[in-house]
Amino acid sequence: MPQDVLDIRNGGWIESGPPSEETAVTTLHLDGDGALAGKPSDNEIGWHVPANLLHGLASGDTGYFGRYGGLPLEQSEDDARALCFETGPLSADFILYGNAEVTLVVLAEEELSQISLRICDVSPTGISSRVGLAVRNLALDDTLDAPECDLGPGPRRIRVRFHSNAYRFRAGHRIRFSVGTSYWPLVWTAPRLAALRLESGMIELPSFQGEPIVLQTEFPKPQAAANIPNDETVSAPKLSRTHTTSADGTTAVGWRQPITTMRLNDIDTVFSFETSFDHRIHPNVPTSAQNAFRHWMEVVRPDGIAQVTSSVETACTEDEVLLDGEITVRWNDEQILSNSWTRRIQRRFT
Repeated sequence: MPQDVLDIRNGGWIESGPPSEETAVTTLHLDGDGALAGKPSDNEIGWHVPANLLHGLASGDTGYFGRYGGLPLEQSEDDARALCFETGPLSADFILYGNAEVTLVVLAEEELSQISLRICDVSPTGISSRVGLAVRNLALDDTLDAPECDLGPGPRRIRVRFHSNAYRFRAGHRIRFSVGTSYWPLVWTAPRLAALRLESGMIELPSFQGEPIVLQTEFPKPQAAANIPNDETVSAPKLSRTHTTSADGTTAVGWRQPITTMRLNDIDTVFSFETSFDHRIHPNVPTSAQNAFRHWMEVVRPDGIAQVTSSVETACTEDEVLLDGEITVRWNDEQILSNSWTRRIQRRFT
């Protein structure tokens, strides 16, 4: 079952040669009945991609900066917000090994549009786990740069490459490929809600041939550092998460790291911090997107107490991204610095 935290996972190290020598490409085509098929579809009308700004809520948490948790969650709710294609139950294990690539013919109603692609592993009980994610800004060309000329209103052929991966789909599971028009809150929304159609498409999956072998040369045994009890964790409560929907349909999600405290005994110093990140959007209004990040930290030393409070809030219009920031620094309860700023950034290709 996907979860935001994995403390321990059973397994061992394996090895193989270069993917180019160990793999064969399996090509699957988008089919008219929502299948991933071995031959091109005869569907002449294409497929409508849902314009759902809540696609991405199952992405996991954001803004962790190395803190605990944040892995992708169970994907069924995002699958329901997207256009999905999938194989039947696999007759044998399938090892994805390397970079999956997708070729699509896309017709976008608005030039400033996004397309978000996911590869998921669906268990026999229907649990959907994210294996791969790729998001493409359709205002850019295939080199992900500003286009040298107008891309025009007609259908475009795009090619999207997923990050390298090594993942085993078990026999009896299904491979699901999903297409969405946003991935909020990890990716900022396009300025306008617009229709997106696929006219054709295929996904190429490099599959490992045979079975990986157990690592032939073992890693050196780990060496523990000297046990010097200089540092200790005084408190480290788990993160709390929120997900609410108001009467008008606005959805708010967020997380808060309660006050976490560490003591550095060798310098007689105590460090504490608290962080929160909140996201808000109406599912039919791209310009309703808002983010608010807040961070507080305190350092208690023998000679005094330092406190720093900071925040960044983000909003937008169709033409601009709006940033508001603030920072306050206090020493022994006396304010020694306070600064705030506002930035208005023109939206050119976002």
